Amino acid sequence: MSNVSSGVLYKIQNGASNTYIDIDQNAPYTVRGWEGHDGPTQKWYIELMDGGYVIRSAYNNKYLGPQKPADNLVKVVALDYPFKWSAIPDAKDYTTTRFLVFGTPFALDLEGAESKNGTAIVVYPQHGGANHRWRLERQSDTASTPASVQEQLLEMNKKIDQLIKFNEALTSTVQNVNKKVEELDLQIEAKATHFEGKFDLIGAAGLLKGGLFK
Repeated sequence: MSNVSSGVLYKIQNGASNTYIDIDQNAPYTVRGWEGHDGPTQKWYIELMDGGYVIRSAYNNKYLGPQKPADNLVKVVALDYPFKWSAIPDAKDYTTTRFLVFGTPFALDLEGAESKNGTAIVVYPQHGGANHRWRLERQSDTASTPASVQEQLLEMNKKIDQLIKFNEALTSTVQNVNKKVEELDLQIEAKATHFEGKFDLIGAAGLLKGGLFK
């Protein structure tokens, strides 16, 4: 059973280095390990979603997740969309949690268990190492709005619908332009045929006239 309380604000400390998951203020998609401070870049809401959890930044509302499909040493970044994790109490230290990419064996990992500021957060096949353990330091007893993730998903779906409608309108405009071009081509072709007929008549008349006056 998970020891995570959904919707609560946490700082997430690594069990090996005692550094925290932190967003770089100068590069808001960059996530790294950093020494502890009280700023919002180290505070995260952990929220239930479809049988798993999403980890949302209190700093910029972005979500913790790998930058591409989970594999060895794929960097974890701040994403614009929710990303789902499993949260499992560590078998050796029940006060810590292991986060796995949902449905996979890839764990949230502090690369090399380094305590140096700026150390990458990655995903890596789970093992018994302390750098896969994360201590959740509760920052508030007040949960975020339970529907917050769903509301953001709905907002994203609205934006997708708007893009689809825009694409449909653009496609319709292109089709209309193509139709007009085809009509103009037909008109030009008809006029060209008409002029060719006239030139043929003029040529025939010239030949006839030349024959009569020889």
